[in-house]
Amino acid sequence: MKVEVTILVPTVEDDTKRKHPYTRIEDLEKYLDEKYEGFQGPMLTPGSYKGQSEESWKYKVAMSENQVEQFKDFLRKYVRIIFHQKVIYCAIKGEVEFLE
Repeated sequence: MKVEVTILVPTVEDDTKRKHPYTRIEDLEKYLDEKYEGFQGPMLTPGSYKGQSEESWKYKVAMSENQVEQFKDFLRKYVRIIFHQKVIYCAIKGEVEFLE
């Protein structure tokens, strides 16, 4: 059985508020396409975190349950760092985590 994991990657860096170069998005999409069975995105979506409005790129990724922890590690060690984010929003089967 597969699970759907939703992540939100803000469109700007936390500290500088600069938009990410599109190559970062392309690299993320290439990784998702190569590593997992399917994904949707990016879809631009409005949101708010700790009272601050922000737009994010929303992805839905299909994976087996035994890939979830490895994916969360990837988000913490790669996506959060490369995209200059304090946290990454990650929802797995309706359970939300803010990954640091």
